Amino acid sequence: MGDSKMVIKKCQSFITDRLVIGAIIRDIQNRKNSYQEIEFSFIPKAKTSMLTLLQRRLSREEKAFT
Repeated sequence: MGDSKMVIKKCQSFITDRLVIGAIIRDIQNRKNSYQEIEFSFIPKAKTSMLTLLQRRLSREEKAFT
């Protein structure tokens, strides 16, 4: 399991983490209760790459209109 996917899984969990990143995970878990609704989702790199390409294209088109 990749690091980012592990972090998302741990944020979704209620189990205390003992790894170095555990303090960050605990902070996130403690703050979850401050929100009415919160969701942690893992987005595979292939999908984020597609989003990045789309953002770049939109940015170029926006610059063309200004």
